Amino acid sequence: MMSYSYFSYNDLFQIIENDFNNYSHRNNLNVTLKMEFFSEKNSTRNRNDHSSTIDSLLSRKSTKYDIYIFDPIYLKKLSSHFLDLKQHLPEEYIDSYSLKDIWKICVYEDKWVGLPLFIKFMVLYSNTNYLKKYNEDIPTTWDKLLEVGENIVKQERNNNNNMNFYGYNGLFPTSIESITSSMCSIYQYIYSNRDNVTSSFPKLESQLAIDALNKMKEIKNKISSDEVFKLNEDQTVALMREGKNILFTVFWDSVLPSDFDIYKKSILPGRMDGISGSCLGGYNIGISNYINEDHKRGSIEVIKFIFSKEFQKEIIIKKFHQYTGIIDLYKDEEICSILKCDILNSLQLIERPITIKNYETFEIKFINYFYDFLYGSKSAKEALQSIEDITKIYYMDLKDEFSYIIFIVINVIFVLIVFSLVVKFIPKFSKYYQWLNFGTSTNYIITSFVTIYSMLAKFGEPTEFKCHAFLLMILTGYALVYTPTIFSLITYYPKSNRYFKWIKTHENLYICQYYIIEGFFFILAKIHPSYKIVEVPVENSKSFYQCRIDFSNKFGIVILSVEILFHLFLYVNIIRFLYIELNNELYYLFAKVMSYIFVFDSIGMLIVLIIRVIDIKDYYIECIYPFVIIGVFVLKHIYLLFIRVLLEKPNLNQEDEDIIKQIRRMTKSPSKNNNRSNSTVKQNSS
Repeated sequence: MMSYSYFSYNDLFQIIENDFNNYSHRNNLNVTLKMEFFSEKNSTRNRNDHSSTIDSLLSRKSTKYDIYIFDPIYLKKLSSHFLDLKQHLPEEYIDSYSLKDIWKICVYEDKWVGLPLFIKFMVLYSNTNYLKKYNEDIPTTWDKLLEVGENIVKQERNNNNNMNFYGYNGLFPTSIESITSSMCSIYQYIYSNRDNVTSSFPKLESQLAIDALNKMKEIKNKISSDEVFKLNEDQTVALMREGKNILFTVFWDSVLPSDFDIYKKSILPGRMDGISGSCLGGYNIGISNYINEDHKRGSIEVIKFIFSKEFQKEIIIKKFHQYTGIIDLYKDEEICSILKCDILNSLQLIERPITIKNYETFEIKFINYFYDFLYGSKSAKEALQSIEDITKIYYMDLKDEFSYIIFIVINVIFVLIVFSLVVKFIPKFSKYYQWLNFGTSTNYIITSFVTIYSMLAKFGEPTEFKCHAFLLMILTGYALVYTPTIFSLITYYPKSNRYFKWIKTHENLYICQYYIIEGFFFILAKIHPSYKIVEVPVENSKSFYQCRIDFSNKFGIVILSVEILFHLFLYVNIIRFLYIELNNELYYLFAKVMSYIFVFDSIGMLIVLIIRVIDIKDYYIECIYPFVIIGVFVLKHIYLLFIRVLLEKPNLNQEDEDIIKQIRRMTKSPSKNNNRSNSTVKQNSS
């Protein structure tokens, strides 16, 4: 059995070994327990070192040890290496540890990974000498603690010149060796500021959490100091031992020596009466998955012995004065004469968020951000936001102010684009917008909708389909906006073939085929998306989800390739038709306008491509880079509807006007005017 301790429990582990071996001998179990105890004096120096040692052994499926003692914060990390005790222990054992949230430090994903040898929690130690002297009671709220503390500190310093007297030590040490105490102190304090007894842990971005942090800083500044708050466990015990320089102290429930009788223990205060909070910890014991069946059976016998009510009562409680996780034992009057059963029964326990990803890293960052506030200049809101950013993976959500603004902006853009089309009905300018017939107007509005609202694929928790749909909406928007252009260019292309002839007489069907093709692409994307979702961790900022092509998905890559090649073919044909007859005056102005638009699109796509290639790890850039596409679309729209007209109008002579009129007639009804336009070409060119 591999064991460790941060405190002095060597005798306990030796007793476990001796008592079990005697028990095994008496009952002919043929099982021998041998302890290997690691402490700061021999091998592992701290909690993380010990965890690494265990993880290294179990990752190699080592059979060197059968049973391990481990900190509950490694429940998730080590769960796959240990037996599910629920499958091997009698039901009464599991039931014994299922009360008062004790199970939360035992179970991960419905698997009983370990049981606590004993439990640890923090309480408030109140100096009764000073409370009696000034006729004050033990506070049950943080406001009352501050009020009592201010009163006694002021009188002690003014009347007795006791300048080294402090009202409160919250146990917020900054040393890495005290990381467990630091995290527990912070977490239980925030928990004690929830709305009511049944409320869950306050959301870190909530006003409750912000007010809680500000209250703790107020307490530190008014009745304590940075130096006192930063004291580690040994220094805190030394300060308490003096007996005259501290009024209230948060510390572990450990039974202190007899000369600490001046301190009375109670549950921690809360935001209001009846609310409290105490961090739950302890030492868990689990059995390795990798040992043979004989060793597993022997290990089960050890576990049954250690976690029997008899052993817990006689050894853990009566001999070592530690709190057991078997809540039923606190109904025993003998036990309540040794331990403070009223405290245990009144505890409102909270376990640390040990099941989150990379808890050890999270814990260090959590503490550092909190101390940036408590001992530094960062505001409570900033500190809590930084803590929230550690584990939260962000995506745009309408509940978020930033995302909501983006949603409003894209709606405003779409509405403005649609309403700007009314310029066609202004008599003075209508001759410049004859190309906007019912069909092209409808297609343009649909194109605007698809392009602008492609941003909606970025809202909500991402999925593979949303990722694929975003790309398709962009490509579809480009394809549909150019469809009437291709139709016009093909219709008046000097050469002809069977397909071109069909196009000239079937404008609506020609355009509809693009809608059908794009719709088919969306169906394929829904059935077999070509993207995967990845988490992008960002240090000291918002981590976020990102869509990336799933190159392991061969069928998805084929689908994606076909979609991209189709649209590339479309764009290549646009270029071909735009410039193949560039010397023809009839096409010149039309080709020039479309060339400008095509350049806009190319620049937009290039910028987006650069952003994706550089892979800038910034949440806000990830959210707004699609605005490049929308911005280019808006610029195209402004140019096409306004700038083009302003540039053309003062520079047109009568001959240009005649050409433009012919182009407008052709784009409005090309198939009816084909022969007449061709004759015009010959006349103008001659």
